[in-house]
Amino acid sequence: MDLINSEKLLYDEISALIEESRKKIYSHASGATVLLFWKIGQVINNDILNNKRADYGKQIVSMLSTQLSVKCTQSQGQKCKQYSKNNKKCF
Repeated sequence: MDLINSEKLLYDEISALIEESRKKIYSHASGATVLLFWKIGQVINNDILNNKRADYGKQIVSMLSTQLSVKCTQSQGQKCKQYSKNNKKCF
């Protein structure tokens, strides 16, 4: 096997390892994000709304979203995803 083929094989193997690790990282991060948002919703529901629907709940979520977006932007240099209580999803 010549040097060029050997380098190509090494490159391909290392590239595959990197790509495999990236996929695992994305998967773990996605799962952690889903769990985070679920726990945030649970805290708001249990501690603030007392397991009841309330009009002021929308205001609380909006206020928290704004404050946390500012904090996240300042501390990490990126915007937090905003939580939409109406859609019950992040966007």
